[in-house]
Amino acid sequence: MMQKTYIAFLFLLLAGCVQQPSTASPTEDISVSKQSFKLTKDGFADIFINQAYDLALFDETPDSRNPEVDFCFFAKSKKHPENLLNIFILYNEVAAIYVDDSGIKSYAGVSKGDSEKTVYAKHPNQTPEVYPSEYTKEHIITYWNKNNSDIGTRYDIEEGVVGNIMVGSDEALRLEEGCS
Repeated sequence: MMQKTYIAFLFLLLAGCVQQPSTASPTEDISVSKQSFKLTKDGFADIFINQAYDLALFDETPDSRNPEVDFCFFAKSKKHPENLLNIFILYNEVAAIYVDDSGIKSYAGVSKGDSEKTVYAKHPNQTPEVYPSEYTKEHIITYWNKNNSDIGTRYDIEEGVVGNIMVGSDEALRLEEGCS
């Protein structure tokens, strides 16, 4: 009996010394190098335009649904730091990805805060679609991935500089108010 008690005690002692797996969320202990974060022509890292909305990958942003437009809301990625992106969900698919952080660049290397002139310079030999914003009357500049593509990158110019960058579907990029 004494030997069984000793073995049980030894087992408990060793079990207490074994390193337990971390319970930290993926974004709590990640050191983020903003230079490594870049939009692609069709998304960001492992998030793609037209990808199905998945509760395992995304958290719906509280109060982002308009009851009159229930098929439209914003979400955050569970894998990436919360302050990097806003993900626009339309009809249960990723419709657009908005950059929340000036450290993230477009696929062409444009950042929030860059001049309108820089946008054109970073997209040589490409022809953008340019039209005035309904609200600011400043330019909205969209580069489509290829002719007749329904995915592109949009730059909203505010006071002469890039105020917003988003990659998204044709339908999402043409909206000026998201889910309104």
